[in-house]
Amino acid sequence: MTDGSFALTTSIPIDGEKLEELAKFMGRGLLFHHGGVRLTDDQSALAFHLDSHAESSFESILNMAGDRVEGDLGGGTLKYTGIRSKTEPHVSVWRLEFYDGIRTQSDDGSYSRGVIVLTGSNAFLCRMKNHLKL
Repeated sequence: MTDGSFALTTSIPIDGEKLEELAKFMGRGLLFHHGGVRLTDDQSALAFHLDSHAESSFESILNMAGDRVEGDLGGGTLKYTGIRSKTEPHVSVWRLEFYDGIRTQSDDGSYSRGVIVLTGSNAFLCRMKNHLKL
């Protein structure tokens, strides 16, 4: 709380790796739904949680030029923002928020409001994984 008061909260265990696997499928589905693009065998999706420090850098990526889409499925059950490359239609970045932006906490104590999904060639995703130190 910003005013220093306490609030009761509920905590449930969520397997972060399974949520990331689900998010990969969602990213692929959103890419097809909004762009008609199916990923081939040499293309894939990469999903990961963002801590609050890295969130701002991905926000700037989502504001870059490209085909931007936003959606809300189920009244806040899944909110998403995505951007697709205009020159390489299989390259996209998606930010997925679940249940009105619930926060998840990792083992190291950092918090995340959602999952980032990248789609693209396997080589591109490998470079991104190394660059982001995932």
